[in-house]
Amino acid sequence: FGHVAKGAAGHELHLDGLIQYGQLLLDRGEYREAAFQFRRASETKGEYEKRARAATLLAMALLMQEKYTEAGEAILAKRTLFEAPSVRNAAALVTSLARWKAISPMDREREAPFLYRSLVAVKADAEAGPDWFGKTGQLLVGRVYAEMGLNEQMVEHYAHLLAGGVSE
Repeated sequence: FGHVAKGAAGHELHLDGLIQYGQLLLDRGEYREAAFQFRRASETKGEYEKRARAATLLAMALLMQEKYTEAGEAILAKRTLFEAPSVRNAAALVTSLARWKAISPMDREREAPFLYRSLVAVKADAEAGPDWFGKTGQLLVGRVYAEMGLNEQMVEHYAHLLAGGVSE
């Protein structure tokens, strides 16, 4: 796995390896190294959807480092890759949360509808298919609920995660 992720750029599993390795780092709280791996993955040749996921995960890693402007720019730079609806919805949530965190509390009222709509879309995607968003993505979903003052939904979301075995 380490060989494929770190050094076998021509290997057919290289892109998948970079993403998996980045997610492992992201979920362990190693955000700088995760961002490095996701940046590599988003710039690697391969399927558009996987590269778009890598760009979204890169933006998540930057959000976790409180680099809100860079997080938005990471999505914007790869906007042509976002064809799959579930990836597009996740990217919209991460972008909107980055904007939310970067603007003043006075201006957040303007961003709130976008943040809420993207949250609803991501939740629907998670119920409909496999979850590629990972533990950190689910943590961000809970944070969005908290940021918007939707405390009951936040508690329900985290309780569901705990019941499903997510403990970190």
